[in-house]
Amino acid sequence: MKKSVLLCFLLFSGLICFSQENTWDQKESFVIKRERMASFSIGSKGYICAGLDSVVRKDLWEYDPALDSWSQLADLPASERRNPVAFSLNGMGYVGTGHSGVYSSTGVILKDFWQYDPVLNAW
Repeated sequence: MKKSVLLCFLLFSGLICFSQENTWDQKESFVIKRERMASFSIGSKGYICAGLDSVVRKDLWEYDPALDSWSQLADLPASERRNPVAFSLNGMGYVGTGHSGVYSSTGVILKDFWQYDPVLNAW
C-alpha cells in the first residue's frame, strides 16, 4: 500500500514538472551593438554603461521592464572605457576601472570609480 501511494505520488509529481512549458518572451532589443560594457541593476531596472561598439563609449542606458523600453541617461563624467566593472549597493550604481583604448595596446588602464544616483540621474 505504501509503495503504491509513493509510486502514484512520484508519477503525479513528474507529470506536473514536465507539463510546464519552457517559453521565452521577446523584449525590446538594446539600441546598438555593445560589448565589453558594465551592467548593474537597481530595483526592477537594469543599466548598461560604457563599453565598445565601433568606438569606446561612456554612455549610460536604463531598461525599464514595466515599459519594455530603453532610455539614455547621464553620461559617465569620465573617460570612455571598455571592460569596466559595476555593481549596485543601497540604491546606487557604481562603475569603474576598465581601459580607455579600443585595443589593449592603445589607451590607458583606468583606476577611477564613479557612483550613480538614479533618482537624480547624476554621477
